[in-house]
Amino acid sequence: MQAWLDRWSTAASLARAPVADVLSEWVGLGYNRRALRLREACEVVAKHGWPDDLTELPGVGPYTAAALGAFAFGRDTVALDTNVRRVFRRLGCELSPRAGEGPLFNQAAIELGALVCRARAPRCDACPLEPECAWDGDPEVQRRPAVRFEDTDRWVRGRVVAALAAGDALPAVEAERLERALQGLVRDGLVQRDGKSVRLG
Repeated sequence: MQAWLDRWSTAASLARAPVADVLSEWVGLGYNRRALRLREACEVVAKHGWPDDLTELPGVGPYTAAALGAFAFGRDTVALDTNVRRVFRRLGCELSPRAGEGPLFNQAAIELGALVCRARAPRCDACPLEPECAWDGDPEVQRRPAVRFEDTDRWVRGRVVAALAAGDALPAVEAERLERALQGLVRDGLVQRDGKSVRLG
């Protein structure tokens, strides 16, 4: 991540970057589509500045807007990720930050959900909200059996982008999985195909 930030430290610099470079540097940092949406958002910010409603930026939904609002702009928004939703659901109510404490509130709520109020093996004895908590400790939902990450299309898509970024051969997976991944990557604007040739951006 630091190399990414060092290379493109401003919205304007990322907005000007070639898509192939952006995708090459993004390998290992998360979903490749996010790199494209981030670049598109930077194009908007570079041209028009930051909008008041952050969801107007490409790729920015309610969660990302709330997280950006709190952490980048100090707003008193609540970033409702999976962990924070679980905390609120178990607590039996939603909490909100006191005026001026948006960043601190969100950091605490995210860490509470990730480290204490965990989906599996919650540590209720270590929870500062335990005296007010409405959760009785029963399993919330029947979980579906986990699918190995290597068996998902997302894994194949990631391997394709990593291979193209490194100049390596496409991954050796079933032809149908590879074709499905390539079609999705083309549709999402992450790769280009010209006959049998495939390249980033």
